[in-house]
Amino acid sequence: MERRALVATLLSAVVLFAWLIFFPAARSRPAVPAATPMVQGGGAGPSPTNGPTAPGPVVQPEAEAPTAGPPAARGEQAEEIGLEGPGWKAAVTSAGGAVRSLVLKDYTDESGKPLELLGAPALTMAADGPWNREPYVVGHDGAAVTLRWSDGAGSWVEKRLAAGRGRYGLEVEVRAGGRAAASGVLVAVGREVPPAQASRFGSIGGVLRLNGKLDRVSAAKLPQPRDFVGAVEFAGVEDHYFLDVLLPDGALDDVRVAARQAAGGTAVPAVSAIGAGGIVRGTLFAGPKEHDVLTAYGRGLDETMSLGWFGVISLVFLMVLRWIHGFVGNWGVAIIVLTAAIR
Repeated sequence: MERRALVATLLSAVVLFAWLIFFPAARSRPAVPAATPMVQGGGAGPSPTNGPTAPGPVVQPEAEAPTAGPPAARGEQAEEIGLEGPGWKAAVTSAGGAVRSLVLKDYTDESGKPLELLGAPALTMAADGPWNREPYVVGHDGAAVTLRWSDGAGSWVEKRLAAGRGRYGLEVEVRAGGRAAASGVLVAVGREVPPAQASRFGSIGGVLRLNGKLDRVSAAKLPQPRDFVGAVEFAGVEDHYFLDVLLPDGALDDVRVAARQAAGGTAVPAVSAIGAGGIVRGTLFAGPKEHDVLTAYGRGLDETMSLGWFGVISLVFLMVLRWIHGFVGNWGVAIIVLTAAIR
């Protein structure tokens, strides 16, 4: 009898552990070779789909001849452009050509609003410089939004954003020249976690998969920027339940993780990528650590889930839990049914 009670207690703990991992409570968020400028218009661009498919294979882009840079190009005034894809909605501002907001439509914060994944400041997708403060020229290329800025003296930035090929995916392409290409493209910045939420979501850290191995970097233990050179399958930031990472379509010359001081004094990671030929393109995944979604993307993205000793058992219970949910339509009831069945 004692053995049966012990087994039932252990299995109940596993179910609770799986629930906390896969169904978290809602939270409040927090020298490069010169590239060739994009040709504006005429391209169909990637079109959004409803089902997740893996990003294309890593392909080394052909070498492109350096150019002197495009003529001066600045927007007349700041404007905001909306983008939407499977599971997410973004607000892009022409002021600095940055992603100002990125919310998850299926997740809500403590006030019931869609969950915001980006903290302040906005994600610039560029190196630090005046191009992050001045208005960009906004255009459209099929379903994509294009942003252009140039000082006419050799420094320029061009960005292309569109709904991605998978759930929670945003397709990005960034080209830069001159001083704007000096330190790569900022692809992810961690938000500052309030002390009250630190125990629930864990700290924000840098994460990447390099040469087939997952590597995590703590900004608090990073006295100076750290460079990663090799076959990068993804790179960005994470907490216990959510990811903001770039899955590059082309080879990267370097990934740099640095520590930035947040408003409250906490060190947060800032991840930059330097692309081969001065171009960074790929899928920006910004979403929850849902096992099915991460597995569909491939590249070892599911390795970012911290399942501990109960990993395999938790996945089995999750499958059963989803099956029960398909009948009862309520996660709370599904947990009760599963727990009763175990006992």
